[in-house]
This record gives sequence, C-alpha cells and structure tokens, in this order.
Amino acid sequence: MTETWTLHPPEKIEIEILEGPVRGRTIQTYEEVPEGTKVTWSSDISFKGVLGKILGRLLVGSKLEESSAHTLEELEKYIETR
Repeated sequence: MTETWTLHPPEKIEIEILEGPVRGRTIQTYEEVPEGTKVTWSSDISFKGVLGKILGRLLVGSKLEESSAHTLEELEKYIETR
C-alpha cells in the first residue's frame, strides 16, 4: 500500500491510503482528559480489486474487530510509555 501520513502534533494524525487493495482515510485525535489521554480513531476505508474483495471478506466482522482491538492495545502501550 502507499500511504500519506500527516502529523499535527500533539493532537491529530491523518492517514490517507492512496494505492493498494484498501483505499480511504483514517484520522486519530488525541485529547488530554483528567484520566490521561482520550484517543478517537475514525476510518472511512473500502476494499478495491480482487485482492481487496478477498481481504474484505476475510476481515469482515470478528476478524476486523480483533485486528482493531490489537492495534488499539499496541497504541495504548505506546502512549503509556511516553
């Protein structure tokens, strides 16, 4: 995949997926709250081409949820070490 990452430290990261089986945009925002840092993650992606359709079918439902949960856990670990 080809991606463009635009960093707006410390409050936002924008990721645009330009080429590959997945296309779209993801925005991550970071906000200080009394408990620590609130992370808001939104994505608008679609699967393209034959490979994209296969990936889309494999990742639908629990697989996508599991993958997202893992990514968020890793992000949480990273943030907590800072």
